[in-house]
Amino acid sequence: MTIFGLSSRAVQSILHKKDWVRLYSQELDERLSNIEGNKEDFPEKRFLELIKPRLESIFDADTMQYQVRESIIRWTLIANMKAFFLIKLLEEIPRQLSEASKIYREYSDIPMGPQDEDTVRRMTEEERKRWSSGNVTLLYTKASVQNLLGIFVSELFFTLEATCRAICSGSCFKYAIKAACSNIAIQHNEIYKTLRMLAGEGGDNVTCKMCPISEECMIGSYLSIAQIYELFYHIRAIKDYRIEFYFNADFESFLLKEYMHKGFQALCVIDEVSDRLLKGYLVKPLPLSVLKKIVFANGVLNNHKE
Repeated sequence: MTIFGLSSRAVQSILHKKDWVRLYSQELDERLSNIEGNKEDFPEKRFLELIKPRLESIFDADTMQYQVRESIIRWTLIANMKAFFLIKLLEEIPRQLSEASKIYREYSDIPMGPQDEDTVRRMTEEERKRWSSGNVTLLYTKASVQNLLGIFVSELFFTLEATCRAICSGSCFKYAIKAACSNIAIQHNEIYKTLRMLAGEGGDNVTCKMCPISEECMIGSYLSIAQIYELFYHIRAIKDYRIEFYFNADFESFLLKEYMHKGFQALCVIDEVSDRLLKGYLVKPLPLSVLKKIVFANGVLNNHKE
């Protein structure tokens, strides 16, 4: 399994590879299989039995009741709200694609983009008007679909990140303390590093060595979550900063045919892990995978095929 890293330079290094789209596709399959195979390895009630008692030794009752609990609830609720929108996009994007295909067929005969003067001069007035309006329509349609897909990519990453924040609070003593302090901002890289430290890849971290539960950190396949987080970060970075997102047909096909549904599937598995770790402390109304099935069963997503 390739180690991608969490930086713009890391993304760029992958894009320099000739087969970078295929690499992301292979990694998605491997990482999804990994988290699905390891989801039962995470200890139930980790927060309740391991983290909470230590927090109670340093925080008063009010802090435990409001700052600690509300921190975990906040990120879980944010993840749920974003996930509902992801489910909506799983319906809306195929519908938009269907509409776009009709427009593409309607204007399939016109030349796209700037043309040489001789070509334009040979056009009739009606052909020039159709060439001009057709280009605007086609580009607007493509941009609309592509940017809707981009919203899905971004929201998928941030839904996962919100879930990982709850997982880190429910698993790491040091992280739970920081999360309870409203004046401390926790960035992407710290979430990623925390997941890797929980997997035993923390190196010579002094804080971890002093932690009262450090020996419990390698229980559970936290590395499989970090690997999904890493991959989602890369895809979101390409969407935000690279022209390949708009004009690479292979990458677009990967996103539409693989990443949307397999990425959401990975999110559902990690949502189950979060519930497992927080069991006995917080209970959500329904797991994300069940919410999706309910929405599908009610016929809301008629365009989606399992």
